[in-house]
Order: sequence, then C-alpha cells, then structure tokens
Amino acid sequence: MRILPPAPDPAGGGQAPTGEEAARSTLGVVRGGLESAEGSLIARYFMFSQVYFHPTRIIYDTHLKDFLQLWLVDHGGRFPADPEGHLQYTDNEVMAAIGAAAPPRWGQCKPSLRTNPALARQAEGRRPTGARVGYKTGT
Repeated sequence: MRILPPAPDPAGGGQAPTGEEAARSTLGVVRGGLESAEGSLIARYFMFSQVYFHPTRIIYDTHLKDFLQLWLVDHGGRFPADPEGHLQYTDNEVMAAIGAAAPPRWGQCKPSLRTNPALARQAEGRRPTGARVGYKTGT
C-alpha cells in the first residue's frame, strides 16, 4: 500500500488538482499488494463479526458495566474524571473486586480440580460444607 497523490480530474481536462484538492492524499494499492489488501479487509470483517460483536462478549460487556456502576457508587457509578483519581483504578483492582463480590462455587470448579486429586485435596480445606469436588480416582 502506498500514499498516492490525487489523480488528475478528467472533468477538468486531465489537469492535476491544485490548492486544497492537491493537499489530499489517497491510499492506493499496487498490483502486487492486492491480495494483502483483500486479506486485511477480510480479517477486519471477521474480527468484527466473530470477536467484537460475538454475543458472549457483548453480554460480558453488559455484566461488567453493571458491576462497575454498583462498585463505583462513591463516584456516581463512574470512574473519577480527574487523571489522578482515574489512574488509581487498574485492571487488577477491578478483577479483585469481581472476585471478592462472587462467592466461590465449588460445584463449578475448574477442570484441573476435577481431574487432579492433589489439587482437589488441597482445596478441600477451603470449600464450603457439603460442597463436593469431583475428580477421577486412580489418575
């Protein structure tokens, strides 16, 4: 891809544009780069359709927005507008708050706890009474 100067205007007698029209640049693709440009457009399409607009990601965004509004009640449900206050909140603080707000659900534990007896025994001391950690025996 290259930045090209504006093409001559056929309506103007084939003359190159002047003034403000001449200052505009155009993105052009040379013949050898056509496949690369097409690939970039297809990749962009798939990123939007399969990642950015995926229903699961959209619902995660909705849940995160709802959680943040409740968690940031001290600031009117929003992050602080001043830079110093805003920089006090990082992804780590948000993830720790989400973890603290969600009670552990041992019935829906990670596969490693279900398949690894050593991890399951280690977790037994931390699980709620009556909860079971399932794992394969003899592995």
